[in-house]
Amino acid sequence: MQMRILEIDASPRIIPSEIEKMLGPILTRVQTQVEFKAGELPDADWPDSHSSYYVGVRYGSASSPDIAGIEKLVSEITQFCNSHGLPIIEVTPLRSEFGDLVAQLSLA
Repeated sequence: MQMRILEIDASPRIIPSEIEKMLGPILTRVQTQVEFKAGELPDADWPDSHSSYYVGVRYGSASSPDIAGIEKLVSEITQFCNSHGLPIIEVTPLRSEFGDLVAQLSLA
């Protein structure tokens, strides 16, 4: 299984529950096309100080038929966040937090 995890950094101005509402239309539109989990979890870099909003996607392989839908979802979320000034990063498997995020998002 392959996984991609996006972290959208919350701020005092926009908290994770607001991010969830903002992304709602995008996530609702793809929920039958792509397997994903989303929600609020401790920030990957500063877990003791604040939370972030995460979207995790699981798929079979790079040649999976779902890959086009996954790429579209990641692109839409990234474009949305950039247009609304929301900091967004992709948490890669190279980061030590990746395994914990996979477990917390129940993607394993």
